[in-house]
Amino acid sequence: MSSKGQSFGDGVRACVEDMNKILPRLNRRYDSMVIVSALAEHIGSALRILIQREVCDADKARLVISHIEDTAFLNEARKSGTAPENTPPA
Repeated sequence: MSSKGQSFGDGVRACVEDMNKILPRLNRRYDSMVIVSALAEHIGSALRILIQREVCDADKARLVISHIEDTAFLNEARKSGTAPENTPPA
């Protein structure tokens, strides 16, 4: 994070905004599934490095992966009625 007072969530949101500026340029060069697959490769490699450097453990890395799954499949879970109770409606 760039400033001491900035929260983790604020940092994540700011980083997402920066990435959103880059994605249109990538989308002009690559198919969307290629981009998503490349991001998945990047995330997997980054998590492995963070575990090796003991920045996080495997359980925390699994939480990140679980968050990705929850985000990706949230609408289907809501349709089937299996979304967690604390999940806000779409």
